[in-house]
Amino acid sequence: MTPEEAAAACVPAQESLAHILWLRDEPEMVALATERGTRGWGHYVVSRAGWLPTEAWEAALYVLPAELVSKMAGRFGALGPAYVAEALDAAGAALRRQHPAPPPPALAELAGRVAPTRPLSQAWAAARVGDPHADAVRAVMVLREERAAGHYAAAGRAGLDPLGLLIVSEAFHGAGPGRGPAFFRWDQDLVAGARERLRESGWLDAAGRLTPDGGRRREAIERDTEAHAAQPFSALSPGQRRAAAEALRELGGVGEPLTG
Repeated sequence: MTPEEAAAACVPAQESLAHILWLRDEPEMVALATERGTRGWGHYVVSRAGWLPTEAWEAALYVLPAELVSKMAGRFGALGPAYVAEALDAAGAALRRQHPAPPPPALAELAGRVAPTRPLSQAWAAARVGDPHADAVRAVMVLREERAAGHYAAAGRAGLDPLGLLIVSEAFHGAGPGRGPAFFRWDQDLVAGARERLRESGWLDAAGRLTPDGGRRREAIERDTEAHAAQPFSALSPGQRRAAAEALRELGGVGEPLTG
């Protein structure tokens, strides 16, 4: 198993585990967000970016509209790192309920090998969490945010701004939950203008589908993303890579055992 193969195999589990913090409506998380009045975008923004000062949130979250981030910063910015710690405690409790056994150490060891390149992944890597299950979620966030850092950088090199990346990625993957400009509340006029620019630059055809050249360029972004995400796996032996990937996939409840 190559580092790139291991990184790609872990993506569904990373998303599943990260969504304990946001999309899965775990009762522990719902209780926290209800108590603190953050349900919805407030909880998403602060539990993901709250380690950072509010002025860094827009760049860190990247694909969210500036207006949405600014609104959430004004309403919930004072919650800051303390809220992220509370969210991690709740996520740890949810994960412990589903997987009572201590998480495998391979996950924390893998996250410890990440060389974070952006402030948000650096902040998640620097966080210290005592509870093993909560720390497993933190470790997943290190991997996830650094993969996102590589993805955003690759998109920028390809000439895509954040909204353009969302539109092209939706055409590449297909519409789905947690995906696309509509989900992230982008203004429809801005989306229409971005789609026109993407047609003019050869990414999209008149129907909004990827052109052959656009598809090749988007596939190149994906390859660059996986190459970046492979960094922590590259220092591991093939057997260690497999063990780390299996541990992450088992904890995330994703898929069958790896065969490659």
